[in-house]
Amino acid sequence: TTAAIFWGAFYFVVISTEMVWVKHILNHVQMSTWTRVKVTNLVTALFMVPVMLTGDERVKLIGILTGTIERTAIGALAVTTSCVAGFGISFSGFKLRETVSATTFTFVGVVCKFATVLVNQLVWTHHGSNVGALVLCASIALSIVYKAPKKRATPDPSASVAPEVEGGPAERGAGGSLAHGREDDEATETTKLVK
Repeated sequence: TTAAIFWGAFYFVVISTEMVWVKHILNHVQMSTWTRVKVTNLVTALFMVPVMLTGDERVKLIGILTGTIERTAIGALAVTTSCVAGFGISFSGFKLRETVSATTFTFVGVVCKFATVLVNQLVWTHHGSNVGALVLCASIALSIVYKAPKKRATPDPSASVAPEVEGGPAERGAGGSLAHGREDDEATETTKLVK
């Protein structure tokens, strides 16, 4: 349908922009991986606290704080495990983004989504269609043949030397005399040997 095509294209544009933009930030903003994890989780918490206080979670929080809802060890363990897992996933994601290209990171994300879809297909009765699973498999198979472009060689400024023409300005030197030019050449050769 038109809506499905629109949202698919919208997702493609957003995820592509996000992957490249975050890689750019990682390359240009010097920060440790743990600092990135802490900042990301802190910023997320700043947005989640108002959502929690205005939604259904507020009633549960008040109940726990006033004692009308019993605190359980299993509940505390679930919240703690969730927080530790979240920090672990965040750290792994940032560490991988620092190490690989945006395209490779996206590919790893798609493979993880594939694992999630596979578990969903095996465990639950309400899941995506077989055609959707085949399209996902085809996209992963096609992405395997992708190769990152080679980085352009940066020109070495010291390697660019004006071509020498016998008796021309390069050999004559600044003073215009042939002998003065040869002295300059010998000085240049000595400098190169010293370096």
